[in-house]
Amino acid sequence: MKNSIEVRNFGFPDLFQLGKPLAIPEYQRPYVWEIEKAIELIEDFKEFFSRKKSSLKNYYLGTILLFDNKTGGKPAYEIIDGQQRITTLLILEHLLQCKYSGGHEITYNSPLSYMHIRAIGDLLKNRKHDLEFIREQDILTRLQFTVIITPSEDEAFTFFDTQNNRGMTLGATDFLKAFHLRVIPDEELQNVYASSWENSEGKFEEESFIAFLFEKVLWRIRNWNGKGIRSFENETLIRATFEKNTLKSVSQQVPLYNNRYNRQVITLDAAADGSVAYNANPLDIHESHSLPFSLRQPINRGTGFFLYMQKYAAVYDILFSDEPSSEEITSVRKLLSAVYNDHMSGYLTELMQLCLIVYYDVFGEQQLYRAALCFDYFIGAIRIVKAQIKKEAVLKCLREYDRNLLDVVAAAYLPEEVFNFIESLEDVNQPYLKEKLTENDGVRMAYKMRVIKFFEKPVTDLSERRSWQK
Repeated sequence: MKNSIEVRNFGFPDLFQLGKPLAIPEYQRPYVWEIEKAIELIEDFKEFFSRKKSSLKNYYLGTILLFDNKTGGKPAYEIIDGQQRITTLLILEHLLQCKYSGGHEITYNSPLSYMHIRAIGDLLKNRKHDLEFIREQDILTRLQFTVIITPSEDEAFTFFDTQNNRGMTLGATDFLKAFHLRVIPDEELQNVYASSWENSEGKFEEESFIAFLFEKVLWRIRNWNGKGIRSFENETLIRATFEKNTLKSVSQQVPLYNNRYNRQVITLDAAADGSVAYNANPLDIHESHSLPFSLRQPINRGTGFFLYMQKYAAVYDILFSDEPSSEEITSVRKLLSAVYNDHMSGYLTELMQLCLIVYYDVFGEQQLYRAALCFDYFIGAIRIVKAQIKKEAVLKCLREYDRNLLDVVAAAYLPEEVFNFIESLEDVNQPYLKEKLTENDGVRMAYKMRVIKFFEKPVTDLSERRSWQK
């Protein structure tokens, strides 16, 4: 996000103390919450604030997007995203006869808005026990939002479009963020993770980085295992993996599991007399990418979830975004730039990224470039055979062999296990041996020429491709 965009964490009353009133632009859609949606919110309030120690917690209610309109007759903060939630809370405030909003009134221009406001108001008016519970718990003052304020209307809609064109159903990662923030009892820590999340959202210009990370990286790696994989991600599956199937936490403690970042011993030294001593590996967490987690480990709610996200956001940056930190990373980037550029199938590029992330998770930078060459050998066979790459081709190539490639990498003890597995697949080598592509073969021929040029080979075919990664 640009520096001119402000990101703050506010309570519900704070929304009406910004120095200018909130307003709904005329072009905004009406208030259209159905009765079921309002009931769901009330039931969530009751469930959350009925828990033990709930008096220490606030309820996180997502992101509000505002445009700071300083022009016109009445300068105001125009609500670009969040009207439905704010309106519902104002209805509750009115029924409770409290003035957290300072008596501020928002004007609605649509008859449809008034119809739904009246319907929700009549419903809640008859739920007297619920209203009394909300009053006793002082819930409206304990609601927290991440508020994004943009200085121009164009920036507001650019940001809004980015949030709403993620490639997965709108709201999946918003639900995840809200769910795990609620588990954290410390408000200051809530704000830290909420701000970190929002900062990560804007890493990509055309889509949400967080949505990409969970949709096309973390969910796939955790769920594409064995030979039975049949599906791609959707909102329901993503929320099941990262919400429903996560583990409850004890306070702020995050359990650790054995992996290359979390080992007490790395070697045993045998003396001539038969005694054994060990060399310890002290845990050193100085940056997010070195957090002692692994991709497929259980995820604990709250702090564990946010640290897990931070680690793999950092790993993605190391491999694909940040300035290369070593010769291994530099070499991998050169391969990706030369072969996996805009002319490569997006599905195959995503598979390459998955393979590299899983490999890095197990071995770090150890022989990372050779691993990338082996993965290209595996993936390139798909490109050579298929003129059109559909997403099902990715699943098919993973379940086609006795062992799923991602499983092989995740379970390997030595890099050579990965290399030997890939190089042993005769079904992968056959397309290279039989390859007779010509200029009439479009994208397949283009891939062939990119590979030959990258390896600087004085050849006209790919029959020796298997040997090039060694």
